Amino acid sequence: MANLLQLPSRRIALAAKLIMLVLWGLLALALAVGLFALILLATGRNHLPVQVWIFAVFGLLLGSLSSYLIALGLALIGGRSLAIGIGALGTLVAVMSVGGVAHGLVAGKLTAGQSSAVMAWVPFTWPTRFASLAVEYGISGQYHMGQVVRQQLGAALYANLCACIVVTVLFAALLLIWINRFEDRRGRSI
Repeated sequence: MANLLQLPSRRIALAAKLIMLVLWGLLALALAVGLFALILLATGRNHLPVQVWIFAVFGLLLGSLSSYLIALGLALIGGRSLAIGIGALGTLVAVMSVGGVAHGLVAGKLTAGQSSAVMAWVPFTWPTRFASLAVEYGISGQYHMGQVVRQQLGAALYANLCACIVVTVLFAALLLIWINRFEDRRGRSI
């Protein structure tokens, strides 16, 4: 992070770092979700269309953007240990926010759309919630679970998406404004 602050344009350096995180994150997410879908297919549990899995990958990526921004800011303020610690706590909150990752596929219960509306505003929950909501929306259509269930899942997805976009844009703007004013006061020379 110290090298980031030595460059002539901190904003360009920060944007480049974020772009690389997003691109590598997209690759990692596509591989993880693809492997998960293949394992389910091999066990006879994956009857969802490819579009559901693609939406899950992009939902995970979109939801992760705010976490990237938070982690970068925390790493600058308190070092990488702080960023890792907060990220680990955020992961626990995320998994508990939907009853488990892909809960609908494993337990046959659709829980992501029924969780608290407050969780829609917790940035660390977005990747898990978007992936679970995408999968559960696909499950509800595949197994004809009724219009009410699909509307509930669609409303939860929309609420989470709106909250994610608003907060992520706000975090990005604040980080881009703050990065030029940041001074490392932890006693290290940069």
